[in-house]
Amino acid sequence: VRADNQMATLQQRKEQATKAKEEGNVAYTAGNYSVALECYTRAIDLDPNNPVYRSNRAATYFQLNMFQQAVDDSQWAIELSPTTAKFYFRKGAAHEKLGQLYEARLAYTNGLRQDPGNHEIQAALAALPPPGQCRTSMAMEERKNKATAFKEQGNAAFTQRQWAPAAEAYTKAIEMDPAEMVYYNNRSACYLELNELEKAVADAQRAAEIGKTTGAPKRLLSKAYTRLGEGLRRLGRKPEAADAYRKALAEEESDQIRQKLAEVTRA
Repeated sequence: VRADNQMATLQQRKEQATKAKEEGNVAYTAGNYSVALECYTRAIDLDPNNPVYRSNRAATYFQLNMFQQAVDDSQWAIELSPTTAKFYFRKGAAHEKLGQLYEARLAYTNGLRQDPGNHEIQAALAALPPPGQCRTSMAMEERKNKATAFKEQGNAAFTQRQWAPAAEAYTKAIEMDPAEMVYYNNRSACYLELNELEKAVADAQRAAEIGKTTGAPKRLLSKAYTRLGEGLRRLGRKPEAADAYRKALAEEESDQIRQKLAEVTRA
């Protein structure tokens, strides 16, 4: 009976996801991209293994000029369905907008491997400068590597309870790679230890925003919301803290977080 109930619940989630996607399609066609984004995100939350929802959200991010997010969602879609040429096209177009012409060429070429007769991809590939003129994204890769090195410095300092040096290292990591939620999350932990609560709250909020946008693991999102709740609790903003803890629990069940929620909702 339990298995039947689980199957029924899964089917209901898939049906709700389809409905959300259809609402997103209507909004997208009407040019209401923010509404479409919300709908496609809801569809992904309900049915995360459907590549079409990721691809549709990638197209929406593209229209909103959020090109890195479009790349990330396209890559998710490709991993879920590696033989669908459209996903490679959307990834390539977003890379192009970011000036990443080498990566754009690679995406278009891989798309044509799936569908050699795809005129849309052929035209996009032909419009790129010759390969010798395509600059790689080495500079971006170098920045990411430097950010990782700064993060490791921060982690070492944090382990030694050197909160201020750790926060400084994470700040340098953010300067190198401002789209990575982990660095904000880690710096938020430092600010909590330093009792710089407004900064801790701001960083935790930023981490959660980036994480939701990029489809970060639920564990990381739960950690961001937990730190947000802790900062808000210590600021005396208990209703907001409770909301943050509930969001943390929605991402990942935890007895510890349930206890924190109980503490801030206790009369």
